[in-house]
Amino acid sequence: MARIGPVTPQERWEENAGYSPSTLAASIAALVCAAEFAQANDEPLAAVYFLEVADSWESQIEEWTYTTQGQIGPDLTEYYERIAPPNEAHPESRSDLVFIGNQAGPAAYEASSIIGSGFLELCVTGSGRPPMRA
Repeated sequence: MARIGPVTPQERWEENAGYSPSTLAASIAALVCAAEFAQANDEPLAAVYFLEVADSWESQIEEWTYTTQGQIGPDLTEYYERIAPPNEAHPESRSDLVFIGNQAGPAAYEASSIIGSGFLELCVTGSGRPPMRA
């Protein structure tokens, strides 16, 4: 996971590749758990590596998944996107399309026009982590 992430090749609900707040939350939590397992198995270098990756991903969640250019309405322009396509380099220029196939007909939408509740997983799992004792 640490070698492949943080972009998911296919988010389980979206069926699209990209940065998913819910997948990021689960991945960060898994990396913290992996660090704890490594520490318990006397592998301190692996523990440090997993925590560094988790910290790096956590520090970039907003950059990857939060838009300030939303299109939901005049008073709702800032929110977490449901999924952000992986080739988006800058949050202020989000314009890539997300294809949603579970409708009457396949439809394409700009990523910044779709709000998802996946960001709630960031709250459930905690986007931060408690300090680990070496």
